[in-house]
Amino acid sequence: MGSEDIVGWFFGLLREAIRLELRSQSQGDEWVSQKGSPIGNRRHCAAVRRRIANGEGGAERRGKRFLLMTQALCEERTRGGPPPLPALAKATPRPPSDPAYDAVLSVARRAHH
Repeated sequence: MGSEDIVGWFFGLLREAIRLELRSQSQGDEWVSQKGSPIGNRRHCAAVRRRIANGEGGAERRGKRFLLMTQALCEERTRGGPPPLPALAKATPRPPSDPAYDAVLSVARRAHH
């Protein structure tokens, strides 16, 4: 994935987030399905399941569709992602003096953010 692809992906997410925010302010709350959700499919579905189980509201399941109201979706976006996996949290640290590794890691971090 090149840097142009990443920038395009980021701006697509940003456009979608702005669109959802403007729509929620202008038209009141609407339902948003997991397809194309700015928080991602898995996180969206998990949020719907959690909200239904906890009686938080703003979530509904209709057949295979997991729906969040736009206000609930905004709340979920501020909630943050899931905690890191235990295997990743306990990873063995790399030796501190490896310039090749540092260069690759730097490129990967820029691509991820």
